[in-house]
Amino acid sequence: MTHPSFFRNIRARAFLFILTLLLVPRSFSRAEDPPLELSNPLQVDNLLALVVQITGIALAGTALFALVMIIFGGLMIIASGGKEERVQKGKDTLLWAVIGLAIVLFSGVIMRFVIAGLDPDAIIGQS
Repeated sequence: MTHPSFFRNIRARAFLFILTLLLVPRSFSRAEDPPLELSNPLQVDNLLALVVQITGIALAGTALFALVMIIFGGLMIIASGGKEERVQKGKDTLLWAVIGLAIVLFSGVIMRFVIAGLDPDAIIGQS
C-alpha cells in the first residue's frame, strides 16, 4: 500500500502554512518601536575625510617605524665594540632612518596642503 508522505501531500502543506501564520507572534510587526539608528564608527562624513584618516594612520605608523630604526641604528653603533664596519653599518641605518622620517613628515605636510585645497572640512579635527 503506497501512501504519499506527509510533506508531499498538498493538504498537509497548506495546513502547516496556516498553522505557522497563526502561531507567529504579533511582536514582529510592532509599530511603536523606534526606527533603528546606526552610529558611524568611523566618525567621517565623506570619502575624502576617510582618506585623510587612513593616510594619517599610515604616516604615523611609518614615522614610528623610522624612529625605531633610529634607535636601532644608535644601538648598533654603541654595541659595535669599535669595529669600523659595524660602526659604519649603524651610521648607515641612522642616515636612512632619518631620511625616511623626513620623507614621511614632508609627505604629511604635502598631503594636508592638497586635502585643504580640495576640501578644508576634511582635515578638521586632524592634528
